Amino acid sequence: MRLLVLLPFVFFLSCKTAYVNLSVLEPSVVQIPEDIQNIGIINRTMPSQNNKVADNIDKVFSIEGAKLDEDGALTCLEGLERELSKNERFRNITTIEASNLKSPGSGIFPAQISWDEIDEICQANDLDGLFVLEVYDTDSKINYQANPVQMTTPFGTVPGIEHVASLQTNIKTGWGIYDPAGKMVLDQFRFDDGVHLTGRGINPIK
Repeated sequence: MRLLVLLPFVFFLSCKTAYVNLSVLEPSVVQIPEDIQNIGIINRTMPSQNNKVADNIDKVFSIEGAKLDEDGALTCLEGLERELSKNERFRNITTIEASNLKSPGSGIFPAQISWDEIDEICQANDLDGLFVLEVYDTDSKINYQANPVQMTTPFGTVPGIEHVASLQTNIKTGWGIYDPAGKMVLDQFRFDDGVHLTGRGINPIK
């Protein structure tokens, strides 16, 4: 079965003009056993308490918003559930909470979930398989320039400064697909993508 998962990534930019380029990768073919009919989707990307300080420092140095990774991860889950729902292969697709599953943060792929935990989650939610978002991390860098321009105003043409900001954000995403009956990790894949934003205007704050 071929799964094409679209992972939307949203930025808000208050500028005069903005240009967005986003490439989408298609994962390789993954064979899902026929007895897997009820799918659970879990977000495992929240950092553990031990790694929360390091994760907060990473957000500061990479100019991430306070909830950029959290909101992006939730959008990934919504995108996967939407795409899987279009496929009649599965009977039920449910996004579930698993607050005990944490991540080391900073884009590091965590260790495999124990089969005891997998069995407990699947039995509690009547699931045959799990799609787990293991990694979601962003790293942003900004390039800023100020260029002299001639501006047309009601008082004629006057010199001014045009501010140009380019923001490059790298997105690290990793997924795991677990088969509890066969005690197999059907797939574990990771890919990096990016979003490039450019804004320009005479107001530097915007």
